Amino acid sequence: GNDKFLKLLTQLINDSNSQIEEAIRTVKEYHEKQSQSQSSDPAAQRHDEQVLEDDRTGDGDEAEDIYRRSRMNYKEHAKKYFGLAARTWKQMWLLCKLCAPVIVEGRATLEQLLHSSLDAQLHYLVGPEMKSIKASPQEYDELGFNPKELVKQIAESYLFLVRANKDEVVRVVGKDERYYSATTFSKACSFVRKYGLLMGKDLEDFDLFCKELAEKVSQHRAAFDEADIPSNYLCEIMADIMSDPVMFPQSRKVADRTSALRVIMGNDRDPFANTPVKVEDLIPQTELKEEIHRFAKEKGIALEGGNMFD
Repeated sequence: GNDKFLKLLTQLINDSNSQIEEAIRTVKEYHEKQSQSQSSDPAAQRHDEQVLEDDRTGDGDEAEDIYRRSRMNYKEHAKKYFGLAARTWKQMWLLCKLCAPVIVEGRATLEQLLHSSLDAQLHYLVGPEMKSIKASPQEYDELGFNPKELVKQIAESYLFLVRANKDEVVRVVGKDERYYSATTFSKACSFVRKYGLLMGKDLEDFDLFCKELAEKVSQHRAAFDEADIPSNYLCEIMADIMSDPVMFPQSRKVADRTSALRVIMGNDRDPFANTPVKVEDLIPQTELKEEIHRFAKEKGIALEGGNMFD
């Protein structure tokens, strides 16, 4: 059912993140190495070339770390990982297109998808990290890296999810204090418009989403900062205000259901007691949930899935 689908999507998210991070890291390190090349030791450079030659011929120390040797040929290494990432991203894009309502309802997976994939990749592609991977079109072609296509897929994925439940997507993105930035999303709008990546209603909807997002996030963060939130209202995993508190039966620790589900989907264990646990073992904290929702209603704080008193 949906649980198996969400576990599959979680694995795709993890795979795509590791693949594109490896490719981008390789490009960044190569550029750093290039900038230092004029002052580099010629002997060290000859050593790197010899290792690459050994890798091609099968000679050299067999204990040599294959992964390290692969990364010495930065273009082939980056090309391999950009290729893997492109295929994985295409699958994720297709799942967002066809299954957006299911993804939005699976809130733990939605948060992981938005924070660690969509928000993070916009941060790298059009945000503060963009300069570190900037290269010529020829180099992008040699690496098999198509940033325009990737930004297009990311923007369309946001739209698929927003059209399923805009309020929930806005709320979840707004929680992302690591990668979300109104400036980055504004740049993304300019990027898709400049290169014609979105047209017509899609472009209008994405632009409206980015503007509404900036406004709602500003309001939510102001309300959150002004409120003196009791410590027992905060998730023991994420330290954020809970919407649906549940207790782990072994450790007796209380966390938001979304955070607890994400942990269980990852390894089926209580993160505090390191003991086996299933989703159905979680103990709802009904009275605490009502307290939190009343508090959030009074303070104007948005909660996951909405407020029970709205």
